[in-house]
Amino acid sequence: MFDGKINIAIVDDHIAIREGYSLVISRFDFINNIYTYTSPAELYKDILSLQIQIILMDIEMKTEDGIASCGHIKALYPDVKILMVSAHHSESYILKAFKNKADGYFFKDQDAEELREALKHLMGNQKYYQHEVKKLLLENQLRKNDNELHNKYNLSAKEVAVLEMILKGYSVKQMSDALYRSENTIATHRKNIMHKIGAHREADIVQFAIKSGLMKSE
Repeated sequence: MFDGKINIAIVDDHIAIREGYSLVISRFDFINNIYTYTSPAELYKDILSLQIQIILMDIEMKTEDGIASCGHIKALYPDVKILMVSAHHSESYILKAFKNKADGYFFKDQDAEELREALKHLMGNQKYYQHEVKKLLLENQLRKNDNELHNKYNLSAKEVAVLEMILKGYSVKQMSDALYRSENTIATHRKNIMHKIGAHREADIVQFAIKSGLMKSE
């Protein structure tokens, strides 16, 4: 959990994008300082001295791989939060970002309010999973893993179905309607799933799916 206002860095090799994000973020009431960089190499030396807490990192830059840089920074400064920013909606990019310890994945076509929400998640020490990201992660692998989920984690067929819907962003009512079960029954399935996989909140369920190897890059 972050106390007070934050120092944030924007890393992108396009000046228009850096200036655009700077303008948007400057309007948020929880921002202290904004620093901009054309590459991760420029950023490294300032992370500690400027007390940077959150980094917006472009995935693809001319001289450096943003995802690999994310992994390097997280290895050195695990408490620094990194939000990957990309025009790519591809599951391979998304999965690679989270496997390199990204704290969130933000699409460039999302609006300012969604960016505020993403930053607030990171400030609250939570991962940021936009609904489309959850759906892409799910479609990448969970459809192939019903047997593995049952054998390795003792999830029933109904629990697997509920798990898939959780990752799609379904509400309890939507799951109830889709599976023809009461909302109390759905809540019980969700509780059982979280107990079996060791999750304490919804974000932990997505992290479980990635870390357990149920979702793999193609």
